[in-house]
Amino acid sequence: MIVPNRTVEDPPAFIQLLAKHKVSRLVVVPALLNLLLDLDPDLDSQLPELALWVSSGESLPAELCRQFHRQMPGRTLLNLYGSTEVAADVTVFDTVNLKPNQQLVPIGRPIDNTQLYILPINDSITQPLQPVPIGVLGELVVGGAGVAAGYWQQDQLTRSRFVPNSSNPSEMFFRTGDLARYLADGTIELHGRNDQQLKINGNRIEPAEVEAALRSQEAITAAHLQAEEDRSGQRLVAYVVADEPLDSNRLRQHLANKLPGYMIPTHFVQLDQLPRLPNGKIDRHWLKNAKKSDSATPEGSAEMSQTERQLCDIWEEVLNISPIGLHDNFFDLGGHSILGIRLFVAIEKQLGVRFPVATLFKAPTVSQMAQHLQAGEQTRAWSPLLPIQPNGEKLPFFCIHGFGGGVIDYKSLADLLEPDRPFIGISALGRENGQSPHGTIEEMAAYYIEAMRVKQPAGPYHLGGYCYGGIVAYEMAHQLHGQGEEVALLAIFEGYAIGYDEAWQQLLQPRAIGHFLTNFPHWLKASIEQGSLRNRIGSLFEKSAAETTVDKIRDWNSAEAIDAVQQLIDQDASQLPAAHRKLFVTHAQAINTYDPPAYEGKVDLFRVKAMSALRATDPTMGWGNLALGGVAVHKIDGAHFNILEQPHVQSLAKTLQRCLNDEAAA
Repeated sequence: MIVPNRTVEDPPAFIQLLAKHKVSRLVVVPALLNLLLDLDPDLDSQLPELALWVSSGESLPAELCRQFHRQMPGRTLLNLYGSTEVAADVTVFDTVNLKPNQQLVPIGRPIDNTQLYILPINDSITQPLQPVPIGVLGELVVGGAGVAAGYWQQDQLTRSRFVPNSSNPSEMFFRTGDLARYLADGTIELHGRNDQQLKINGNRIEPAEVEAALRSQEAITAAHLQAEEDRSGQRLVAYVVADEPLDSNRLRQHLANKLPGYMIPTHFVQLDQLPRLPNGKIDRHWLKNAKKSDSATPEGSAEMSQTERQLCDIWEEVLNISPIGLHDNFFDLGGHSILGIRLFVAIEKQLGVRFPVATLFKAPTVSQMAQHLQAGEQTRAWSPLLPIQPNGEKLPFFCIHGFGGGVIDYKSLADLLEPDRPFIGISALGRENGQSPHGTIEEMAAYYIEAMRVKQPAGPYHLGGYCYGGIVAYEMAHQLHGQGEEVALLAIFEGYAIGYDEAWQQLLQPRAIGHFLTNFPHWLKASIEQGSLRNRIGSLFEKSAAETTVDKIRDWNSAEAIDAVQQLIDQDASQLPAAHRKLFVTHAQAINTYDPPAYEGKVDLFRVKAMSALRATDPTMGWGNLALGGVAVHKIDGAHFNILEQPHVQSLAKTLQRCLNDEAAA
């Protein structure tokens, strides 16, 4: 069973799910492990069957490891290390063997059919290989069955990172770029990067690029960027030397014009000078252990109310940043989904108030959250409109929820678009207890149009939505056209038209064969990058049971759609609030009965370059049969399930921004 994100984002429900199904093995990132341990001190008795825990994907802090063994005596916690280039994980370390004085958790020893070497740090690898002695730092190199052949169509990068094995030319060695050393017991310990490259939340960052952007601010004379780790995970910290006191919020705005969001530091520390070692290098250890304080004195600290002070204390504890001011933005401070969960759990524990996740869009600062709390959620009239990015004088872009009704996944997209165009999410009626969801797509569209007119009384309108949301946006555009309103942009992100026929017999048509062959290289590349080529080729002409279930939901005109959704929900009713369970079924029923009419206007379809092999016969994904004004197909990076996540969301944002600009210039 695949646990949905909404359950992972609700830790009590996640723990209940693990307990109910008597899960015995679990793979988590350290940030989620930390959250679960902090949330429930009695986790040991709550999950008596869960004997094997595996940490992977990020560095495992030693103190978190020790906390696990204190709270979960007798359980096993394994630390794994690896990367995409070596087919995921290549080492394992049983953390019960962590010594009391060790500050770093070793990555352990290689798994079967894998060889690890720690070689001298230089530009070339000589063969036969000459590993460094025990205790000496070197570059970690991986060999064995899991090593890839190289990077797709990136020959120069492949030559720099992959080295043929002279004794077996069919095999490659992969230079990880990670510094490591052998310990006396034969295990391996990591010590950062050889090339200064940083990796935060799966994104690779070159510090020099961020430091150059910092120095482009006139007052800054020197800058240094490094990744630092605490119990909440890794974060980017910028140390700057400037001629005048700096305001971190203005500095973030300056960087936002030069860098993508994931490269902007979450914290800024202003120093008189950067500390250096006798050899002239930056003293990273001194910086890491220096007391952190933001570069600007928080505004309004002296006039804080009791509620604001309590919230500031909670924010500082969760974000591990001090001090935090009334007007500091949660997302600008590095807030993400895991930290958002921790924040709301802490608020509920200390203040006895439970906020919905969407509160972060309405009230992303301490001041706004305090006002929200004091006003009382029950005193506010509910609206489906959620201003994810409320600022600007341009016509807003309205983005309709996906299947299940939420819009929080649009946050990264909104942040990457022009700052003077409001980005308004439209959430589904029925996500709160006591609300009755709409039973048809037509009812949803009419209700959302009515709410949208409160924000923008007349057209031209800019609409869009991901997958299910794209279908609702299509119906909204059709209704608006019937009302005499102009829809300047109808953007559908990876959404298939209702009734779209993906039958393989279409391949007999010459045009369909051409579309399939054009798509095949992109599909092949995506398969190799995802490490699933063997499985995907093996199932090229058939689907797995899981894919079939998903397709029953996506293939909305199928009579089995409602049953498929109900079966997924029935697997564990506790993983969804009652309102959400009803909403999912109602959404499936609504789409199952929807018969889309022809639309006089144009559809802008944003779809990934690598379509499923089974769906490659029609590049318009079925919209060409409905949109009388034509379909403009925009190919973007990523896969159907991750186009709203970094780094792929950058491709979607860039393409959407270009469409908005073209429309404005027309």
